[in-house]
Amino acid sequence: MIRVNLTSIYIITMSLNPDISVVILNYNGFEETRQLLESLLPRIGKNTEVIVVDNGSLNDEASLIEGRFKEIKVVPAGKNLGFAAGNNLGMSISKGRYILLLNNDTLVRDDSIDRMAGFMEHHPIAGALSPRLHYDDDAGTLQYAGYTPLSKITLRNRTIGMGSKDASLFITPSLTPYTHGAAMMLKREVFEKTGGMDERFFLYYEEFDWCERIRKAGYQIWFFPQASIVHKESRSTGRDSALRKYYMTRNRLLFASKLRTGPVRAAAILYQLAAAAPVAMIRAAAEKRGDLVFAIFAGISDFCRKRFGKWERI
Repeated sequence: MIRVNLTSIYIITMSLNPDISVVILNYNGFEETRQLLESLLPRIGKNTEVIVVDNGSLNDEASLIEGRFKEIKVVPAGKNLGFAAGNNLGMSISKGRYILLLNNDTLVRDDSIDRMAGFMEHHPIAGALSPRLHYDDDAGTLQYAGYTPLSKITLRNRTIGMGSKDASLFITPSLTPYTHGAAMMLKREVFEKTGGMDERFFLYYEEFDWCERIRKAGYQIWFFPQASIVHKESRSTGRDSALRKYYMTRNRLLFASKLRTGPVRAAAILYQLAAAAPVAMIRAAAEKRGDLVFAIFAGISDFCRKRFGKWERI
């Protein structure tokens, strides 16, 4: 487990024994984090604590956030721990019976956090859930209303409801194989039993891996549409960035290696190496995106060399 002094932690404690702990990561995202906190703080009760883990932001964002939110305790950052390890750190020092992992590029506009905890309270087998996620547009376009399972070989799936402008089609709580990393609530016992996210993933696919382990531990995972969160989507890495291509390439291979067995495991790895990656590289080359070609190659290379963690570009 990573020691607390390796990162910056901003803690807003509303109670000595909070029922809910909200864990937020900040990485060079002061403006997004500020907007989230300003939307969140008026809508949480006295039994909620908020923990913001700063993953080594470059421009002394610790001081910027501390200056705006006087009640926040600041511990200077040492490095970028990644999504998985940063969240694990926040969860390890949290005290709530329920833990909400919330991306800093989200907004809270009602009492959805209390509703999520209420659902968990009345469903003993529920281990984790995600609310309905909306894009930040006037139409209220849906981003997430659950997931379909990952295919065994290609490791692809579909996000239910994505792009729909009719939220009334998705009003019934339902089981789903995976939560969404932008907003995920779980019970403390789940974190303690499963050990949190696998930190080798660093960024992307860590919640899929974790959800597989949560279900294997005997818990259910739910989509809970009576709670709604706005998600601005990939502000920190970009939808078509080299960083994203690298981690998606490497981590699909890691997921296949870890979660698949026997011939299916071999087929899933071979598909990524012989089909998915070459096609993606050809497409990137045709678009004159040499950075993406390099990122895909680096993802394959680092997986083969068992290099997991932050991608240090050459």
